[in-house]
Amino acid sequence: MREAIAQRLDSDTPHVVTDGKPLYKGVIPTIKHDRGNHKEELKDKNWTNTYTVESAFSLFKRGIVGNYHKLSVEHLDRYLGEFCCRYNRRHQQAKLFDMALHNLANRKPSPYKDLTF
Repeated sequence: MREAIAQRLDSDTPHVVTDGKPLYKGVIPTIKHDRGNHKEELKDKNWTNTYTVESAFSLFKRGIVGNYHKLSVEHLDRYLGEFCCRYNRRHQQAKLFDMALHNLANRKPSPYKDLTF
């Protein structure tokens, strides 16, 4: 874990917010690290919480297990695009069928060669 974070965390990053998992203690520099506490986050309205990102990742993980079972590297950007779309429209459940029908009727299909690179 320490190597992965060291490779991806830019030295200029001023602030890292994680959940309260003890795994991060000692891995992320203490001066930059804020550990979230969901009970306290609800009390303090000015603090940034981690609910949104946890919710988005949860939706993505459930989609992988439930829909695809396995991902291919070649299409990873498409999987992420689909789940971004799903997440951004999660409160529009009643309109989704009409939106899909409208898009099917008014857009051209993507050629197979575009889908397969």
